[in-house]
Amino acid sequence: MGTTRANSFPYYRDQIFELYNDRKYREALAVAFQAKEKFPERHAKTSYWIGCLQSRLGESEEALQMLEKASKDGIWWPDQALLMEPDLESLQNRPEFKAIIAESQRLKQRALLKAKPGVMVLTPRNFSPEERHPLIIALTPRVGHPGEFAENWNGARNQGFLLAVPHSSQPISSEEYCWDNPERSEHEVAWAYKQVRDKYNVDPAKVIVAGFSQGAALAMYLTLNRTFPCRGFITVAASDWVAPEDKPASQRDHPSEAFASFIRAKDVRGLKGVIIMGNEDAFLPKIKTLLEGMVERGFNCKIDVVQNLGHEFPVDFERRLESATNFLLS
Repeated sequence: MGTTRANSFPYYRDQIFELYNDRKYREALAVAFQAKEKFPERHAKTSYWIGCLQSRLGESEEALQMLEKASKDGIWWPDQALLMEPDLESLQNRPEFKAIIAESQRLKQRALLKAKPGVMVLTPRNFSPEERHPLIIALTPRVGHPGEFAENWNGARNQGFLLAVPHSSQPISSEEYCWDNPERSEHEVAWAYKQVRDKYNVDPAKVIVAGFSQGAALAMYLTLNRTFPCRGFITVAASDWVAPEDKPASQRDHPSEAFASFIRAKDVRGLKGVIIMGNEDAFLPKIKTLLEGMVERGFNCKIDVVQNLGHEFPVDFERRLESATNFLLS
């Protein structure tokens, strides 16, 4: 996901994925153990990576022990991460693994009962409490971690923006969140916006909603719904849905009908948007289809297609973000 700060959690994550893609599983496992030691607050992610890599290397007992220990520590994961992950296939019929799944589901239900929305706010580099500041509300992807996600948006702070990164009351693992319920998500982002407005000197004429993947789709949803006053949206690697559907997006060659119907029903006049996507992102043709109808109805939009990029942040995202904010605020 673009450039990452050395020794940050995304830096270790990127190393692990690069080694994994090069089939250097033993080296990836060593880095995963380093990340586990360095970032105890990301125990769910690191223990999962270690378990997957150990299973991939044929170390089934060690993988089970790692996942069992994490589960006993209160860690839980999405069902599909355990049931659909090819790296864990050798474990999936083991009774010990089925017990891990059952405990994960129990912990999830307990977490859902206690979950509350929240918002992380980072001030601009030139912050002055007396001055009005523009605001970017950046929405995480599905399976998103607010602190990790915020690092991608530091360029906004360099430009003088307050940066707000909300999370929902919809946990998808013991340390990550999703926006699967659009109406609930709308209410919770509106709540986060009010929290920021109450605490900081926000310029209400310079509010932008942004996001990545599912968060990008939600940014479009909130902007078109005019949930609160904003200049428009900036989306990165937008998905074509907010609420997951029975048929995976990868098996559809057209946008989500529910999301497309929502967009068709909205008055888009007077709104602006910037869409940043890679030319290799499978969602690009679907987003272009949605965008064409919006532009025909008066939507003012700029699309920034990045060459040789998939479903991720471009390495020069800070530059592209500055161009996008200039367009929206002009």
